[in-house]
Amino acid sequence: MSCPYNWEEARSAAESADMILCLGTSLKILKQYPCLWCMDRPKRKRPKIYIVNLQWTPKDDTAELKISGEVKMVA
Repeated sequence: MSCPYNWEEARSAAESADMILCLGTSLKILKQYPCLWCMDRPKRKRPKIYIVNLQWTPKDDTAELKISGEVKMVA
């Protein structure tokens, strides 16, 4: 599988993040990019995850906060 655009920057940002904010995504891509979620770290050393999405996501149970709501992008 080819890496997404700006892969190294994304990996570096994930490594130094205290939290991950997920807005309006199902997070189904998780299985393909586990390093972005710091899954190789002990659970207590992983960034906290906050989710805003209308649908269920694979990380709902492990999120610090899950808000079931719509996300609208306004330019």
